[in-house]
Amino acid sequence: MTRIAIGIMVHNEAGNLPALLTALEKVRLPGCGLDPVVVVSSGSTDGSDDILRQWQAREPRNRLLLEARRTGKASAINLFLRALPPEVEICVLVNADLLPEPDAIARLVAPFVDPRVGMTGARPMPTNPRSGMLNRVVHLQWNLHHRVALVRPKLGEMVAFRPMHKTLDPDTPVDEASLEAMVTSRGMELAYVAEALVWNRGPRSLGEFMRQRCRIWIGHVRLRQQTGYEVATYRLHAMASPVLHEIRESPAMLPVVLVAAGLEVVARVLGTFSYRVLGSNPVLWSPIPSSKVPFQDG
Repeated sequence: MTRIAIGIMVHNEAGNLPALLTALEKVRLPGCGLDPVVVVSSGSTDGSDDILRQWQAREPRNRLLLEARRTGKASAINLFLRALPPEVEICVLVNADLLPEPDAIARLVAPFVDPRVGMTGARPMPTNPRSGMLNRVVHLQWNLHHRVALVRPKLGEMVAFRPMHKTLDPDTPVDEASLEAMVTSRGMELAYVAEALVWNRGPRSLGEFMRQRCRIWIGHVRLRQQTGYEVATYRLHAMASPVLHEIRESPAMLPVVLVAAGLEVVARVLGTFSYRVLGSNPVLWSPIPSSKVPFQDG
């Protein structure tokens, strides 16, 4: 029986925690042993810790690790990994601002029957409405992510991986991409599980969107500089075929594609300047307020 551990990294997620924890209580993994869920809450000030204490009181097997000071998501993941018993064979990381479908985690861990698979990723689905240019850009962004990942896996939001003795670089602002680099450096394969659906909420203001894209680009540039690893979307030409598919399927998407492309180029230019000239490395990035409301609009 494969032993599986679920980890959640939390910083001020009181709005979504009740729904997420309720969803995880319903997870069933046939043929697998599910270890207690481990939550690392880092410097939360919005009542998240109170919600988590009540949750742990209902199920004492679950583990709650509190950090008085926020030190970055990668550091929280390392704390989670150090807390695991050695018998755990698969780790599942669920971002605290997500809501997975009931069967998503079971689908996510299924490919590990193949010993060559070292990491899997779910398919994020935005709950943003489809009205308004920025919301349409968010939907396009995740559709393109899906199309790219079908060809070459790009994993994020909710991932599973085999435990590693090596810890994550605590200064990385792109933890899932760093996990990809570590897994592939061991000669193991990545697998994108399009049927494992997880709901998220994209930014709803231009400023939030650009800050997020700049931060992610800085992380990818830094990762490539330090390890040589490039995520599947690092080269813009990798997006050409998926973009053409989108336009062919819906010609009305052309204005959205043009706006999205312009924003991405600007974000990459600004991110490169911030990293290479100003030395910026947003390990402790500012939360996106519009993505932290409870799931009511999906």
